[in-house]
Amino acid sequence: MLAGINKLYIGFNRLWNKGSELGRKVKTSIALDENLLTWIDGMIERKRFASRTHAIEYALQRLKEQETEELHITANTDFVRAR
Repeated sequence: MLAGINKLYIGFNRLWNKGSELGRKVKTSIALDENLLTWIDGMIERKRFASRTHAIEYALQRLKEQETEELHITANTDFVRAR
């Protein structure tokens, strides 16, 4: 049973990395509520997410999709980055 779960987990990670629409990764740092970080780590232990990066990217991608739908904006809109 564990071998099957590991194969599924590895397959999911390959699809997640291969199918990423996010493009090039840029290293950054964020501060999170301790309870959120504990929850993310728990989801990683349960194999829901491969890493903290995966969990945060997943959540932000879902939020982006929801906002895009609600605001009726195109998914490829480039927002000007504040400097």
